Formats: sequence, structure tokens, C-alpha cells
Amino acid sequence: MELLYLYIKRYDNVFENQQINFSSNYNIEYKDGCLNIEYKDNNMKGYYGDNIKNITLLHGKNGAGKSTLLDLLGMRLDDRRRNSHRKENRRSYFLMYHLYDNYYGFEFSDSSYIEGDQKITNINMHGIEVRQSLYKPWVSLIFSLEDNKLVYKNNFFKRWMEENGERAETRYAYITEDKYNSRINSNFVSEDDGEYIFARKYYINGICYEYLYKYLIYMKNKDEFWRLNKNIDIVNIIKDELSVFRNEIDDETEEYLDEKIDELDKILKDSLNLDEENIKAEFISRFYIELIEYYFLNRFSGWIWNREPESRGIDILQEKYEKLVSRIETMSEDEECFDEILNYVLNKVDTEARRTVQTNEQMAISEMLNVIKELPEKYFKTNRKIRIDCNEPIEEKVSNLLRVYDFIYRGKDNEGSINTIDNVLGIIVPEMSEGQRVFLDIISKVTLAVDEIENGDNIVLLIDEPDRAIHPELARNFIDILLRNLNECQERTIQVVLSSHSPFIVTDILPENVYAITREEGNNKSIIKQKQDTFATNIYYLLMDTFMLENTFGKYSYDKIKDVIKRLKYDEIEEQELNSIKDFIDRIGEKTVRKKLLELYYAKDRRYVEKQKISQEILHIDDEEKLRKIKRILDE
Repeated sequence: MELLYLYIKRYDNVFENQQINFSSNYNIEYKDGCLNIEYKDNNMKGYYGDNIKNITLLHGKNGAGKSTLLDLLGMRLDDRRRNSHRKENRRSYFLMYHLYDNYYGFEFSDSSYIEGDQKITNINMHGIEVRQSLYKPWVSLIFSLEDNKLVYKNNFFKRWMEENGERAETRYAYITEDKYNSRINSNFVSEDDGEYIFARKYYINGICYEYLYKYLIYMKNKDEFWRLNKNIDIVNIIKDELSVFRNEIDDETEEYLDEKIDELDKILKDSLNLDEENIKAEFISRFYIELIEYYFLNRFSGWIWNREPESRGIDILQEKYEKLVSRIETMSEDEECFDEILNYVLNKVDTEARRTVQTNEQMAISEMLNVIKELPEKYFKTNRKIRIDCNEPIEEKVSNLLRVYDFIYRGKDNEGSINTIDNVLGIIVPEMSEGQRVFLDIISKVTLAVDEIENGDNIVLLIDEPDRAIHPELARNFIDILLRNLNECQERTIQVVLSSHSPFIVTDILPENVYAITREEGNNKSIIKQKQDTFATNIYYLLMDTFMLENTFGKYSYDKIKDVIKRLKYDEIEEQELNSIKDFIDRIGEKTVRKKLLELYYAKDRRYVEKQKISQEILHIDDEEKLRKIKRILDE
């Protein structure tokens, strides 16, 4: 499968009659009602790697429409329909794919492309009515290409592909930091919608610690830029959270719960064996005890307080507390006892929470404890801290621990898997600049997205402004690091579409797949044009191109220079101000600009003009004594 083409008839007041080719294997154009599809030889196949179909770059200034284009590609089905229904007459576009052999797929926003006066003229529906094919917006349609005629075959990509022996699935992964984007609903980041159209998944919130860990190790000797303290700490933070109760709890109940913290802590330590044989054993024993305290006194009590007023209160809490204490006092002193008491408490939490919402604290904590127990002893630094040294080779048990944490954390706000893992375990990553953090976050999300699909499947990676907030040297290296990472996934087919305004990234992309997005003067609509002169181009010349910058100076200094030029050309200037202007000109780093300004300055400075006149007269004096006297006077 390959994403080939996007046509936008209109999208709000941003785009109108615009198109993009995403493939180097085809040239597609929608013109005069006909969709012309031309296959072309691609001599650069494999340029980015054998498993990477292509990289397309959407380049332009902020506000030009780059992120809007990524939204059109990456919106999930429910967001797509929600946006279409709200502004049906202002949003019309379609996506085209090569599925396999001579079969092509389309995702249409509406039926105007297959029926009516404005339909695509070389589409043949074989008399099939719209209500039988595109019976609602965004039902995928399949066509065969026969002599530049698109002959309708069926609908629903997934079903068609399976029925015809094509088992490979396709997914979009939309990687963006824009959590305030009103077009995409980030509450559904973990759900797919692959029945009607190709599945989309958003990667917005949070960091992927497993891949961060692997990349810190990978980068450890790559560059001075990355030679920072590479420790990841996993810390028991329960004590910080234990006494943070619900806001609705009254002062009397909060005082009661505060008293029970110390009391329950003593009972647990007296009744259960706190293993202090080594740091690992002490960490695990203490973690068990504090988990029991936290989930009973904070979470369970909190959910009870969520009941109707007549069904809650200190007497209810005391009754539950006494049952827990009685259960603890009858237990034997071994690890199974810890598990039994903790599972008893976690089960109470999940059961009580179900009055309001479906939680899964028991699963989350049990799985986390299992992977912590598997970790070698050398990683336990104190009775509250696990330290992972990223200067050492990758340890699979560390990867597994972080993988489980990532999985639990990603589900913590989703119905059915709600949990509070981040209230009991904190992960502290190395201190790094914002740019380093953003860079590693993007790379880790890309790796996660590719890792989540099966071998043989296809993925379209949509990456929104990876150069945002990163150092120019990191931007210069971004495509290289991204490709080295993706080239390791040889069993998966990958296509990349990214937006950027970085001149460093654009020079790494083949020119036929670089599109400049600019605002048209007059009607304020955005125009999409191919840029043919960007590949392996000197950064200076790119910056001089107005599609990137209006000029290469900062606006403040640029305006100051314009003001000085105006003053020197047209205004009378006092000697003191002339001196100030000369000091300003001497500080300008651009030699050509400085030279031109000096010419204007000298033409304005009467002292310089007089001096030049005298100098010319001196050339005609032969008397050496006179020359020495004149030189002394001029110097003075």
C-alpha cells in the first residue's frame, strides 16, 4: 500500500483547489474534472532505505496551513465526520492510495466526486448507486484502473483486502505536540477505526520511557551534545501522595485519615516481615506496605467519600479499617501475605470505584510489581530508588519494566484501565534542554508507533514540526537519526509525511516531494507548490528565499538599519548623532551591508568630505616640511 495523492476542493477559508503527490512512483493531477494517473519510473527508489516508500515535506511559515494538511491526513474517523458534518459545504477533499496490482483506494469526504455535475469524469460506478457504496461520509471505495478509467469494485478497504488475500494492514500514526488542536479529540488516543477507512492513531501526550531509555544508550557516544548524566531513576513517591486527600473530604475525616496513616504503618510493619536483607528486598517490602496504606487510606477512602452523604462517613471508614486490620493480624510473615493483603485492598478499590467508573488498579499494580521483582539487584540504589545507568548496554529486564510502565500509564485515563500508577512510581529522566527533550520524545513516539504494527504491515507516519524548540544542530541531524531508526524495521513498510519550517530538514528531502505552503496575497488562501531547488542546498541560499524568510536579519535590527539609511539619505544630522550612527555601522556583521552604509555615512559626514578634499590637494604639494606640518595638523 502507498499513499499517493490528496486533492482539496475546499477547506474552510484556507485551501481551495490544491493538490499534493506523496509518491515518487506516480504523477497524479485532477484537472478539468478528470483524474489523470500516470505511472513514472523512479530511479531514486530506495534512497531513504529499502523499507521506506517516501518522505514528503510540507514546508512553510507558521499559520500557512501545514498542520491543517496533516490533520486532513491523520484525523480519526469520528473526528473526520464531526468536522465534516459541522461544515459540510466548506470542507471537501479526498485521499487516494495504491492498494496492490491495478487496484486503487479512495477516502472521499462526500459523494460529489462520484455523482452529480462535478463528479470525477473518468470514474465508472457501473450503475451502482451512492447509497450502496458511499452511503455515509468516509466509507472507503476500491477501483481498478483500466485505460485511465477508474472502475468501481467494492467498498471497505480492510474487508476487500482480506477477501483478496492481501493480509497486510495499514495504519496512520499522527505524532504531534499540538494538544489544543480542536480538530482532533485526544481523549481517544488509544482507539483505532480501521473498518471504514485506514486506521488512525494519535500520539500526543506523555513520553515513551522504554524508547527513551534505548535512545539514551544509543546516543551515549554519538556527540558531545548528548554527553550528559544518563541515569533514569524510578522512585517510590507514595509518601508524597499519601496524605493528599480529596478536596471534598471534611476536616474531621481528613484528621481521622492522617491518624490512621501512622497507625496502619506500625501494624503492617509489626505483623508483616519487613525484609532488610538487601536493598532490593527492603525496597520491595517497603513498597508493598506503602501501597497497602495508600490504596486503602487514600484511594479506597476517597471512593467511599464519593457515595451519597448518607452512605459515607467516619463510621463507615472505621468499619472497613477494622476489617483490614483483622485480616492483616491473621496473616503469616511471607511475601505471599503481602500479595494477598495488597490484592484484597486493590480489589476493594476497584469494586468501590465501579459505582462511578471502571478502574483497574489491581491489574496495574500487580503487573508493575512483577516486573520490579524481576529486575537485577544492582539497579536498587536505596529503599526508595531504582537507578538505571544508560551508559551500560541495554538490559532486557529494564526495557520490560519501562514497557509495562508505559502501557499502564497510557491507559490511566481510559475507561476500563483507569489507574494511578503515576501516584506511586515516579520516573525521573536526565536533566536536558527543552530541545533535547522534544527531540527524544518525537523519536521515541515514532519508534513506538512502528513497533506497534505487525511485521508485513504498512504505516504512514505524520510528524508535526519535529524541529520545534530544538537546536539547529539537532534539526540538521534529525532526518539522519530518524532514518537510521526506521531502517532497522525492515519487516514493515513505512511512509513519512512531516511538516517543518527548518532549512536544515528541507535540504535532506528529495525536491519532488518538498511542498512550500504560502499565503496568497489578496484572498489570504494558502497555495501549495513544489520546490525544486532545496535538496542539498546551502542553508544561506534557502534562508534568502522569501518562502522561508522575508530577510535574513532579525526584524528589530533590520528596522534599525532601514531607519539609519533613511536618516543618512534625507535628514540633517548633528555631529554627535553622526558619531552614534558610525558606531552602529561599525557593529554590523554583514560586510556588504556595512560597506553600503559606510558609503552613505561618508557622503553625509562633512568632516570626512573636507578631509578627502584636503587629501587630494596634498597630493600636489612637493615641499616635505609643509607636508609634515599639514599631517600634524590633521592628526590633531
